[in-house]
Amino acid sequence: MKFLYTATAKNGKKLRGEMEADSRQAAVRSLKEQKLVVTSLTTVEQGRVIYIGGISALQKVVLTKHLAIMLRAGISLDESLRILEVQAKGRLKNVLRLVQRDVEGGMRLSDALAAHPRVFNAYYINMIRAGEESGNLVDNLEQLSVRFGKDFELRQKAQSAMLYPALVLALTVGLGAIISLFVLPRLTGLFRAFDFELPWYTRALIAVSQFMAEHGVTTVVVLSIAAVVGLWVWRRPALAPFVHRLYVKLPIVRDVSRTVNLARFSMVMGSLLKSGIPITMAVGITANVLSNFYYRRVLEQAVARVETGEPLSSILEEEDIFPPFLTRMLMIGEQTGKMDEVLFYLSEFYETELDTTLKNISTIIEPAMLITIGIIVASVALSIITPIYHFIGEIG
Repeated sequence: MKFLYTATAKNGKKLRGEMEADSRQAAVRSLKEQKLVVTSLTTVEQGRVIYIGGISALQKVVLTKHLAIMLRAGISLDESLRILEVQAKGRLKNVLRLVQRDVEGGMRLSDALAAHPRVFNAYYINMIRAGEESGNLVDNLEQLSVRFGKDFELRQKAQSAMLYPALVLALTVGLGAIISLFVLPRLTGLFRAFDFELPWYTRALIAVSQFMAEHGVTTVVVLSIAAVVGLWVWRRPALAPFVHRLYVKLPIVRDVSRTVNLARFSMVMGSLLKSGIPITMAVGITANVLSNFYYRRVLEQAVARVETGEPLSSILEEEDIFPPFLTRMLMIGEQTGKMDEVLFYLSEFYETELDTTLKNISTIIEPAMLITIGIIVASVALSIITPIYHFIGEIG
């Protein structure tokens, strides 16, 4: 059988390749003999990669929590996976069926999960592996469920804060399009029949309406292409760090993006170090978990320097995306040998800061958006009503 694999070397370097082996177990064994930590192992059959899509963050939280509860209750791993597979639906059901089959065949849970990199990332797999090797699998599963739950809440809070402005903006654009395409064209002929010069703001509104009527489709196509290109650039590993660097500098989103990434960095690093994973590998794994590619690149570049013995705090101190408070706290953790405790404290600190930031943003944005819409509506109404009143006055 052929396999595609990704693995992490002792120095934190990420490796990818293709190999042949009689089974998944044999492939994992071969990679471990090379002192590699397997993070992904995907079967290739008849030139086609067996792929199963991802599952939602909430599904992952529930799955991890239920598995921990059943193992804590004394139910075997094989039976626990079978019960979860029966209860699951859709993609998760397919994943659990394959994982249960591999575990039943003698594979460790971490290695079975590594066969599905789209579902279980390196952080998840290494936390499971550390639990297996230390005999604390249930503790690590419980810790994972708590951490994933907090991570899910972080993302939900950030998305909710941006949802209201996005809806208001969409409503404003939609209202403007309706007025420009359907209302104003009917009034334009009437306005032109008036025997006086229209106010400048009415002429400007008519010009916008005519432009939308003549070039509306072209404008939508161009904006759609721009959005697709922007999304493509956003996701390209080569370009994304530069774009994401600009993103964390933008007003309003800057504070939210920074706080979310710092909270996630602290949470993941703390969990990995507490589970006994070496700091070099922990930094590399944490980098892959962060959604912002600029933060990710900084941590990936830090791996080699940490391996030489350079303190992580002094490396991150060189980057302005890591605030002095965080780097000083990390320095204290390095000096006292309590790095994981410091990171957990930082995680809670930034989660609290995110709550405060989102409340402040909501307090400012909501009235600002309402005032903006009011100004737009009043301007449009004034542009339409003023000429009509003027015309009525002329007749009178």
